[in-house]
Amino acid sequence: MIVLRINQFLINHIRTDLTRPHSFAYERVGFLYLKQGAHDDGVLLIAAAYETVPDDQYINDHSVGARINSHAIRKAMQRIMDTGESAMHVHMHQHIGLPAFSSTDEEDLKHLIPSFQNVGINVAHGALVLSINGLTAIAWLPKYRMPFSINRISVIGFPTIFYGGNICGRVSV
Repeated sequence: MIVLRINQFLINHIRTDLTRPHSFAYERVGFLYLKQGAHDDGVLLIAAAYETVPDDQYINDHSVGARINSHAIRKAMQRIMDTGESAMHVHMHQHIGLPAFSSTDEEDLKHLIPSFQNVGINVAHGALVLSINGLTAIAWLPKYRMPFSINRISVIGFPTIFYGGNICGRVSV
């Protein structure tokens, strides 16, 4: 089981960042960095920081919502090497409801994630896609070439919000 925990303030910051307009890209991209630990019967990922991809690191390619250049990817890889953190590619689909990865997302992630795995061999790496009111994440565990669904995502705040498993809703704690 893979569990992701992220602070509500960080999710709000990410949504604000990803909804900023870009001069030619239809979407924004960022990277979420995480600390990894053990969970009862699996992996616990705790969001630690978020970094946006600067405007000048996008490639003008209208065949996709956003394409970033190798400098943006190398920067993320360098952080993984320097900190030992996990990294997640983050973007947003502008709709209400639970988002899903598009076939383009899945194809592009097949090429991106192995780069992260090459420099951060002992931690999980993945992707997070947000909607206006939801989120979905997947992760590649060390030594695996296929992603696993993140079974449970907890957005920590008031109220705490859970996604995945048999729970999808708010819990006031």
